[in-house]
Amino acid sequence: MTRKKVVLINPKTVSKYYHFTSGGVDRLFEWFFRMYYDGRFQVPSHAYCTVMPPVTLYALAALFESRCEVSLADEQVEQVDYDLEADLVCVTSTTPQILRAYEIAQHFRARGVHTAVGGVHATCLPDECARHFDTVCVGEAEGYIGELVDDLYAGGLKPRYVNRTIVSMADVPFYSYEIGGGRYLPFHVINFSRGCAFRCDFCSIQTVQGGYRTRPVDKVVERIEAVGSRNLWFPDATLTGDPQRARELFAALAPLRVRWTGQITMNVARDERMLDLMAESGCWLAGIGFESLSKLNIEAAHKTHNRVEDYARVLKALHDRNIAVEGDFVFGFDDDHEGAFDATARFVLETGVDLPEFYVLTPYPGTALHRRLHAEGRIVDWDWSHYDNTHFQHLPVYQPKHMSREALREGCRRAERRVYSLPGTLRRIAGARVMRAPVLIANSVYARRLIRGGDLTPLGEARTREQRQTTPADRIQ
Repeated sequence: MTRKKVVLINPKTVSKYYHFTSGGVDRLFEWFFRMYYDGRFQVPSHAYCTVMPPVTLYALAALFESRCEVSLADEQVEQVDYDLEADLVCVTSTTPQILRAYEIAQHFRARGVHTAVGGVHATCLPDECARHFDTVCVGEAEGYIGELVDDLYAGGLKPRYVNRTIVSMADVPFYSYEIGGGRYLPFHVINFSRGCAFRCDFCSIQTVQGGYRTRPVDKVVERIEAVGSRNLWFPDATLTGDPQRARELFAALAPLRVRWTGQITMNVARDERMLDLMAESGCWLAGIGFESLSKLNIEAAHKTHNRVEDYARVLKALHDRNIAVEGDFVFGFDDDHEGAFDATARFVLETGVDLPEFYVLTPYPGTALHRRLHAEGRIVDWDWSHYDNTHFQHLPVYQPKHMSREALREGCRRAERRVYSLPGTLRRIAGARVMRAPVLIANSVYARRLIRGGDLTPLGEARTREQRQTTPADRIQ
């Protein structure tokens, strides 16, 4: 039987994590990763390279490749070939990507190619997606992919495939990912867990993936030994949703002498023994969602495992163990006033957050936040391409409680300018407790963007985008 041809596509969207090829700094960047990591990275000839690969694309490839001939097209780093011969085109999409996903589907449908969409947006708004795709996939793919492929070979794909059950990690293959041919930073991707143990009201992970579960630690170790890479990225929403399993994982990583980065949660960051195990296992950068300096905001977001009074101590504890911190902060909660931006920037500078990331609160479909703000009549923009929480190119899509939309956007930009300005960057680097070269390079890239372009939008990226409004029929039902 001739193997069916499946094309998997990740649509283009603006990303702060693109890096634009622009000369001497890039050559240093390239040299560093060749020398100290897996030696396979190079700044590509195309305009952008993303920091990390689109893991959903590789997860889908691992599910399809045993029975189909699979081609990948990551539009972040390459153009989509609309003339590809395909029996099925599958697009995976988040909310900010979805309008581009609709455009891609239109091209292939015009040729008579069957199109399917899955991912966060399709799971949360399947009826909307059904107006643009032949098939809509809802939920975790492992629960329906076998049926979908059977139907593909039988010649009759259904209009919808739905999986509402939580998939065991025993049924989740490891990503079929080999560094990405130099297109991405050379960290091997290993997925240890899925889902989340917490229910933050601004996050859709519980809606899409459900509760937290992990792989057997010995399977993770076997995979690391099989790929032979010492440089790992765990893309999990959090590695520490189950503290006991996290301890087992870190203890097992220590003898492997790997270096890894991943997300942790504040509840375990207060556990001194856990931090010791992280350091011993090779952690060099930990991401933490601090979110807000306001206790009222933390409580309203149901992120009660964060304690604001512990933030500075946790940062010091990680730095004492030579672990750098990517700190995530969100502006626009209901207790945020005009002073929140400067207070957060001051905290970042004083505590030495190594890689600060600022976001504007965004009510994504499928979240409790979206339901609440929609019920209150505070969502005022339904253009999904504006649901971009990190670039501040567009006004926030909802009305904040204590300031105008313009003031919220300008406050986000002001905080960003303060910490990534040349004085702010030099101050943070001069006072850094941890000297990690990738973090220093990232800071220099961000500072250069700010100096040359006025914000952190990647150099070479379009400064403005065409204003596209969804029709009333495309609004959430």
